[in-house]
Amino acid sequence: MKIKNTLFFVSLLLLVSPYHPAFSSTKNHKYSLEKVKYSQNNTNIVSGKVTNLQSSSERMISYRHQERMWFTEDGGMHLIINEGNNSTNSSLVLYSSFDYGATWKAMSRISNTNEESTPDGFLSNSNLFLTYSSSTGKIYFSILNYNATNKTWQTIQTNLVYEDANYIASNATLAVDNDNRFWIALIRQNLNTNQFEIKTLYSTTNGTSWQDTGLTLGTVNSSRAKSAKLVRLSDRIGVVYTNQDTINWAYRMNDWSLNTPWPEQVLFQHQPGSDRDPYASHFNVVVDQLENIHVPTRDQGKLLYLRFDRQNQSWDTPRILTNDSSVAYVQATVSENNRLFISYNQQSFVRVLQSSDYGKTFPTSTLLVRPRQEFLNTSADFTRPRIEAPAKVGSWLPILQQFVMDGKQRLLYYNLKLDNTSQVLNHSIPTNTLQLAREPVVPN
Repeated sequence: MKIKNTLFFVSLLLLVSPYHPAFSSTKNHKYSLEKVKYSQNNTNIVSGKVTNLQSSSERMISYRHQERMWFTEDGGMHLIINEGNNSTNSSLVLYSSFDYGATWKAMSRISNTNEESTPDGFLSNSNLFLTYSSSTGKIYFSILNYNATNKTWQTIQTNLVYEDANYIASNATLAVDNDNRFWIALIRQNLNTNQFEIKTLYSTTNGTSWQDTGLTLGTVNSSRAKSAKLVRLSDRIGVVYTNQDTINWAYRMNDWSLNTPWPEQVLFQHQPGSDRDPYASHFNVVVDQLENIHVPTRDQGKLLYLRFDRQNQSWDTPRILTNDSSVAYVQATVSENNRLFISYNQQSFVRVLQSSDYGKTFPTSTLLVRPRQEFLNTSADFTRPRIEAPAKVGSWLPILQQFVMDGKQRLLYYNLKLDNTSQVLNHSIPTNTLQLAREPVVPN
């Protein structure tokens, strides 16, 4: 009876809680897509805790397709946030937590960044590879090394990737292929024509120097609604990118010439009148251990899900995962036993869907609710509650939710403990053929 009463109370809160979605739409849109339901009876409820992290920037954890949260083998959790305006010209700051998110400590500040700067990166062994936009419209590449004994971070390399007096570059994404070539995709704005485009660059020198492929993904036009996320598979580098009203896929095989055009495919097209994401950045991409690609995003306020089936070498038909129309931000995570988690805002709360069959079904979910009012205060505002979660986790899943309190951007922390049971599935792709052949080389 107590559980039923709790669920009723949370349902009531969802109905009466004031909420203004990040993007709104009034036109009804009919889908010819498969709808997948999850059972409300299998819903757990987890309450969040307020962290000591603060910012003056709405981009504290804003861009969903960029990765900025990682685990090290010692259990440390590491996060880059944008602190907003400060006197040090280092708005991007790497924080670490060693007590499951209870407290966070500033570990490294990234210079030449401001409240508009956003990062993307990946962790390999003890090295964090990053790309980020600067306060002057340039793109940089850095490598930071983590010392597990001393619990410290040290920057061991920083190089300029892209600068052009006629362009402002932003929204960069980073990956490395199986032949140890680094790739960056970025958005650049022509200051003379006010045209936007997606460009790709590569480095064969461990990030010390960069070359333009000469290729442009999608169209060049006056719309800034463009974003790209690079994806590493064992035999290729791919990219999921948005270009105004379309979600697209492009790739190059590792054995192709570096300047070979990338085949492109439209995966989904939003219908006219759809709610607009002004930067087309609110999608997320993760790859599981069998190299299936999972892309959750939003359309007409609903949770849209796209999946690349590695076995069939094709993209499945896009699906709507929920009937809820208040989805605003999404994140995808893969656990060590290959379960898939999709987190999204349900009004001002966060719901986490779970799949044990590589995204074919999502039978269970968890509802993340904010703590009691006495742990916040009357100024707490959850109008635009952005969320952040790591792409890969072990036995627990941390999720951060952004909100405003006392005029500052703040973060709630949720800790979801994952059980160790995993569902064994039959797949014809041998796992050993999908393992990456080598790790990125780091200069001495």
